[in-house]
Amino acid sequence: MSLGQHRPGFVIDSGRFFAIISDALIELNPLDWSGTELSGKNVGEGPSLRWLSGLSIDMVNGKAYVGNSYNELIEIDLNTGDRTLVSAANEEDPLNLSFRYLRNGFIDIGESIAINSCWSGQTFSIEKSSGSRFSISRPTRGTGTYFNSAEQLKFDGFNKRLLVLNEVTADPWSYPQFDTAVQQVLSVSPENGDRSIVTGPNTGEGDINAWFVDIAVDSRNGNIYATDMRSKSIIQIDPVSGNRRVLSSAEKGSGPGGADLGRAGLTVDESRNRLLLAGGVSGEPESLISVDLDTGDRSTLVTYGGADTVKWVSSSYIEVDDLSVYAYLVNYEGVILSVDLETGLRRIVSGDGVGAGPDFREISNVAVDRKNNRLLVEHYKERDRENPEYDGLLYEDLPIEMELLSIDLETGDRKSLLSFTQRKNERMIMTPAVDPQSGEIYLSLPNLSISVFDEKTGQYLTVSQ
Repeated sequence: MSLGQHRPGFVIDSGRFFAIISDALIELNPLDWSGTELSGKNVGEGPSLRWLSGLSIDMVNGKAYVGNSYNELIEIDLNTGDRTLVSAANEEDPLNLSFRYLRNGFIDIGESIAINSCWSGQTFSIEKSSGSRFSISRPTRGTGTYFNSAEQLKFDGFNKRLLVLNEVTADPWSYPQFDTAVQQVLSVSPENGDRSIVTGPNTGEGDINAWFVDIAVDSRNGNIYATDMRSKSIIQIDPVSGNRRVLSSAEKGSGPGGADLGRAGLTVDESRNRLLLAGGVSGEPESLISVDLDTGDRSTLVTYGGADTVKWVSSSYIEVDDLSVYAYLVNYEGVILSVDLETGLRRIVSGDGVGAGPDFREISNVAVDRKNNRLLVEHYKERDRENPEYDGLLYEDLPIEMELLSIDLETGDRKSLLSFTQRKNERMIMTPAVDPQSGEIYLSLPNLSISVFDEKTGQYLTVSQ
């Protein structure tokens, strides 16, 4: 038996040594460290034990409590090994109190189990008797649903709010993981940080069996659009009701790429009443596709080939400038391109020898800062191999380094505005969004907050957390 990496998975109480492995609670003999199964596949009845992480012992009442990576808390009778589900993942929970990827912070506090979740960034308690969950110590600004993630961040100019793509629950050990994830779109007030659900499992009508890759918002009416990897389609979301409908797919709309539209980055080309899709379109991996907002019909605007050999790969993020003259595409391998929406001509804006400043390694989310004629991009830097503090660590175990880059659209020059080094268990993200009227820069940050960034001081102020 191997204790693996499940922490805290070892408890000494009343002279007895308890431990968890992936799928069982065991008792260890301190003389030879042999293990006896107390509950698991061979002992006890009730919900199965799987991917356990987190253990507490209540000898007074003869109970053990274990957590797992499925967001469940299970009670175990130490005498019989029988198991009872105390608290489970709840898609209807308006606060998103989830603890997936639990590795540290699991303790018995009497009538409850206190959990410090490294996945959702929340500390909360679960009552043993009812399974109810309560936030107990997370610093907050604003009221409403908590963030578990912030995969995308967009500014909604019509409703003067921020939109956040937030993951609710998932089976972390399925492959691919998005097969079991549930997502919601949250609204965040830039004024007071209050959060509300725009659409999700229990908000709005229409199929929500979705894994959104990218979202975009139409500033003329607030309509929200998303590319959905699971249904391979483009979804339109009503900004008031949260109702969802398929705008374009293999069955809806005509034209190229209908077999799979769900992996593309997208943006709204408002002056031409269409969406632009870049990368990940079935059969058109290096093309720019337009989608009519009324009919869902698709057409190819630009494709790789001919004398113009500037290309992009299948995973691109895209934005359009305020005059709808150029589309800007981010190639995550290290090039930013512009496409003239009238002529189709492509050119490299930055990277691959164009522009000075930090070399690109892996770039992703992008926002247009119209007031300053630049792009803001999320950049994952090379991990620090030379730091002696990390001696002996494998490359994949080194902390992730990331920064916010400013890209001058005239020269292609690159400048680092803000950088972070990953702390233990931290989910690294620095997605930018810009208010085109005020020029305010908003960021989704690793501490699961939405913040406003002041470039002059290099400081950021939490808007919502």
